Amino acid sequence: MVEAAFIVASQTEAQVQVIALGFEGSECVGVIEQDSVNALAAHPSLPIVYVATHNDGGAVTSVDLRSGDSSEVTGVGDVPCFLLLTDDDGGDGEPTLLLSANYGEGTLSAIRLQNGHVADVAGRVSFGFVARPGTHPLRQNASHPHWVGRNGDLLVTDLGNDVIHEVALHAGKLVNRGVHRRMPVGSGPRHVCRDAMGGLWVSHELSNGVSRLGPDAIAVSSSSNRWLPDDLEANHVGDITFEPEADVVVTANRDLDTLGIFTRGRDGIEPVAEIYCGGQWPVQFAQQDGTLAVANRDSDNIAVFDVGPGWWENAPELFDVVHPVAIVAAPLWMEDL
Repeated sequence: MVEAAFIVASQTEAQVQVIALGFEGSECVGVIEQDSVNALAAHPSLPIVYVATHNDGGAVTSVDLRSGDSSEVTGVGDVPCFLLLTDDDGGDGEPTLLLSANYGEGTLSAIRLQNGHVADVAGRVSFGFVARPGTHPLRQNASHPHWVGRNGDLLVTDLGNDVIHEVALHAGKLVNRGVHRRMPVGSGPRHVCRDAMGGLWVSHELSNGVSRLGPDAIAVSSSSNRWLPDDLEANHVGDITFEPEADVVVTANRDLDTLGIFTRGRDGIEPVAEIYCGGQWPVQFAQQDGTLAVANRDSDNIAVFDVGPGWWENAPELFDVVHPVAIVAAPLWMEDL
């Protein structure tokens, strides 16, 4: 088997191929009979992967890549789009829960795990919607959670409300603590990452923006400074990640097929470079072994950059993968699969 650095979800009509991607090539290690996959996660110690789909009011499927055993939970929440494994208190201990941010329903769900497989929906919190002048009339007419991550308690981005919510998780119970930060009106916060100084950075899908959250203020920059082609009305910024080797933050400019690269500056954000992503529609990042991988959904490839000082000046290595919709770093158990 290929020595895997990444796990990729490759969508082909009514099924998802689970691809082990290494620096010497790729190999299909599992097939999941699902379509419309929106998110991917991998258990840290068991050979189990999870995919979220639009089906049946939002569904999450778990598959053991060694035995082939699978389980599915439906009714998770409409359009689940991000998954996070946690222990009962929201930490990174042995996972007991799988959290799902549900874009179409305005909820965050907690799915109980049993022997690593999804078992049932153990709880959920809902986010209301508050209309504000200046919001997008089509994309911001309801709460749209898009990402969940740790920050002491949990943070949940809400593209529809232009806010980041704070949610507590204790003894397996989710509690909505209210708004953590309000973002610029009409910006559509999508994903979050943390830099080496602990600063939180946010990608803004609706305003072509990237921001860094300070204690009292929010620094904002354009994710791309390129002119949009005539057939594009916007640059819908997607994923964001902190790359520690060069101490930079990277954004995915999906409409422009570029990566925006930034560092901390006197005014909060300093643009470093903007480069070609190696394909079309960069949908998600993953990092492993001194590399940054970019899943380019619409060009059927993964671009892998060797990171280090000035890595953006070098071309990536390209690996053919059909319609990669999600990518994560491969856990150690992939070595024994």
